[in-house]
Amino acid sequence: MNKLIRVLINIFLLIVITVSFVGCILIQRNADKVSGGDLDSIPKVKYRNNNYYYNADEECDDGLTRAITGDVTAYDGEKRNISFWGDSMTEGVGREIGGYVPFEDSYINITDLSSPDVVGFLTGINVYNMGCSGENSLEIATREGGIPMYLKNDVVILDKPVKVDFITEDENYVMMDDFNGYGGSSYMYESDIVYIDGNRFKIIYDETGQTYITRFYGLDDNYSYLYKGLSLGEQMNMYKSSIYLKKGSIVKTAAAYEHKDDILVIEVGSNGGWDDYDDLIAQIDAMLLVNDTQYYIIVGDTDNPGESIAEWWESSVDELGRPRGLTNTEWENALEEAYGDHFLNTRLYMILHGLKDCGIEETAVDKEGYKYGKISDSLRYDWTHFNAFGYYSKAIAIYKKGVSLGYWQ
Repeated sequence: MNKLIRVLINIFLLIVITVSFVGCILIQRNADKVSGGDLDSIPKVKYRNNNYYYNADEECDDGLTRAITGDVTAYDGEKRNISFWGDSMTEGVGREIGGYVPFEDSYINITDLSSPDVVGFLTGINVYNMGCSGENSLEIATREGGIPMYLKNDVVILDKPVKVDFITEDENYVMMDDFNGYGGSSYMYESDIVYIDGNRFKIIYDETGQTYITRFYGLDDNYSYLYKGLSLGEQMNMYKSSIYLKKGSIVKTAAAYEHKDDILVIEVGSNGGWDDYDDLIAQIDAMLLVNDTQYYIIVGDTDNPGESIAEWWESSVDELGRPRGLTNTEWENALEEAYGDHFLNTRLYMILHGLKDCGIEETAVDKEGYKYGKISDSLRYDWTHFNAFGYYSKAIAIYKKGVSLGYWQ
């Protein structure tokens, strides 16, 4: 028995030593990447999406170059709406905790306002909040249309719902809380509306959760925007004949289809959904390419270094244990390299200006946190989300970035 115990102990120690050795290699590798700040250390992978490619090299294996350069294009002056695409940080979880902030020569109550709400107030432009809590970058890019959904099979629609499945290019099944794609703002719109070949359809579910597609019968005035350009006779004729939808047809959420011409504000990645920075940038590129837009803002992550579930290897100190100060994280470096002046380093902005924007007095604890690259807790709702003060400051940063890019005054 004693011999057996000794054998088991030796096996256990061997496992511990092996795991420790591998852990040390990973820690050292990521420490090297942080200290060097060199994008060449990031694995270069090819991401394929409907003939759009991205690779950190000048050319990918197929000889195609990255379509998004990060160059700033002078704004053409056309009137556009603003669409915010993201997760709970865009939706505004925690915004119910707030109060008054100084504004011009008075004060305003920003309680319950998300960052998109504030940007709409500051710009006077129609703003759409497409934030959806819990979604990762791949799910957001799919909802936005950058990662296409396809019909899995041919579909013939008559007067009854027809079973349907949506898949990605990799043949993964797609499910959404609401296929209209409007995220946390979906209560404002008819639910589960999609576009296929420019026509509108309604998605419904049976008791098992299976999806069905049917004609959309919402002809009342509340949803008249869905029939823009169609006469009443044309609307009714939509329901008299069968509709044939071909296997492989692209399916777009209502939000993706109806807001393809907007100025895009994109904040993705906090919940994962990407393997490395090449992958994340490829997803964002696809979101821009599908809209063929030159007018966009990429919002940087606002988790404190070392506290993000998506970039777990980051740290509030360098490899020698020194406070990181006001330096970019590896993630911020990658996005800044990819998108240039379109990228907003939101975390650093909020460290430098967040409390001042909100008229909140800085404390010794705040100053100590800044040494480690941390945003003040006075702007937080929890470890990752903001309260209304945080979202207000974030909105001012986005507003200023839009001014610098010429999107609004």
